[in-house]
Amino acid sequence: STVDYFELADIDATNEALVQALMIDLGCEALALVPSLEREDTKHVDLVMQFLSPTAVVVARFDPVRAPEDARRTERAVEVLRRTAASMGVPLTIERIDSPAPQGDLYPSYVNFLQVDGYLLVPSYTSVERDIERRALRRLAELVPDKTVLPIPSDEVLPHGGAIHCLTWGMVR
Repeated sequence: STVDYFELADIDATNEALVQALMIDLGCEALALVPSLEREDTKHVDLVMQFLSPTAVVVARFDPVRAPEDARRTERAVEVLRRTAASMGVPLTIERIDSPAPQGDLYPSYVNFLQVDGYLLVPSYTSVERDIERRALRRLAELVPDKTVLPIPSDEVLPHGGAIHCLTWGMVR
């Protein structure tokens, strides 16, 4: 989760008993709190990073010139993930996907994908430079060669706080 989401939800991350109870409820062995994106209102982690498997994670990468604070925050997320994995003795591969600069407080994100059966449903945006989107989709296809990467138009849902992964968060199969 993100540090900011915990604060927004009034969860005291320094309360060890509370954190332990939460981890037990969620079936977690460790908790890695990463920073959220600077101007993103939901403070959800799935715009910053998402696991492809138990040992592989994709983290957004922002241009430090166009989005310096988000570049710093995602670098910090990588540090937290590395430190958490090392403390558990778990190998973790961290991959990076270029993210477009935020559009005000909107964050078109290619890590807000959903894995379903043999597919990786990935947000697609007409508001993003084609080259950035092509690189992101190509890189994701390389990372999950056993899945078909399927771009899903997401411009209309972006102002509502996320994309594919966010939209399906409450769905149960």
